[in-house]
Amino acid sequence: MRFTSRIGLGLLASFTLCSHAAWSQTALVGFTSERGGGASLPSGSLVSTLRQGLLTAFPGTTIRGVDTLTSLSLTTDDVAVLFSSRAATTAIQPLSVDEQAALLAFVQGGGAAVIFVDNDTFGGAPSDNANESLLNPFGLDVTGTGAPWARNAVVANPPGSPITSGAFGTVASFQIGWTGWFNQLGPHAQALATASDNNQPVLAVLPCGALGPTSGPVVLFADGTMASNGFINAINLSLILNAVAFAGAPCSPACDSIDFNNDGSNFDPQDIDAFLSVYAEGPCIPETATCSDIDFNNDGALFDPCDIDAFLLVFSEGPCTACGS
Repeated sequence: MRFTSRIGLGLLASFTLCSHAAWSQTALVGFTSERGGGASLPSGSLVSTLRQGLLTAFPGTTIRGVDTLTSLSLTTDDVAVLFSSRAATTAIQPLSVDEQAALLAFVQGGGAAVIFVDNDTFGGAPSDNANESLLNPFGLDVTGTGAPWARNAVVANPPGSPITSGAFGTVASFQIGWTGWFNQLGPHAQALATASDNNQPVLAVLPCGALGPTSGPVVLFADGTMASNGFINAINLSLILNAVAFAGAPCSPACDSIDFNNDGSNFDPQDIDAFLSVYAEGPCIPETATCSDIDFNNDGALFDPCDIDAFLLVFSEGPCTACGS
């Protein structure tokens, strides 16, 4: 199980991707073949390449199957990997209201999810309900049916996210086909990639803390074909491995603003002087200002050298850091 709790309201720039070697006891969970069909992560014949890729990349990882998401548990599960399809032309039974609530509670409590929805016609009339039942807990909407395989999805800023630039490589574009796209991202999701055909989002993320102070991340793909046997290629697999590694890694705490003396000026050397002064139990600089507290990385430790490191790193436009991250 995950050894470090998820904390903070970190933005993408605040995440530190842990080495995949730390995954030795991480637990993935997906639908059983009875519910998930060929796209069942534990046993589905359509995602065997993905499954083997995960087990090879993250030695010691377990994959548990559940028939309903009311069986999700923060005690036994770390990352839920879910598909809205059972097969190329068949949709899953949509999540019930209780299952949607359970999935949301799982993420709000610190669990994570990697979700593959698809176009709105792949399984006929049931397609949209299956897709939306996985997205509704997170405020997104998917629509449309894109052109056949293979089309390109383009990443706007490959180095800007550990999903598109992580332990398994940097991905500037990847292949999709018969894709849907996110016509609504909701209040929390951030788009990472768009379909080259229509410039609509096909990869999105809810960062840690988006759904509450302890909530884990959610990575959402608008195309399940890209993860299926016969279509998943080395680049697509690298992207998905990065996504799962990102979802499974502990979230870094969110650092405070670098405007430490709260005078409205960022990247101001006086904030460094003010931070070091207060850290040394001196006055705020200037003394008429009201400085923030010295637990800059919000890990609960005061008079902690990690806060100095974190302040200087964020001041130089680096990532937030915390002891043990």
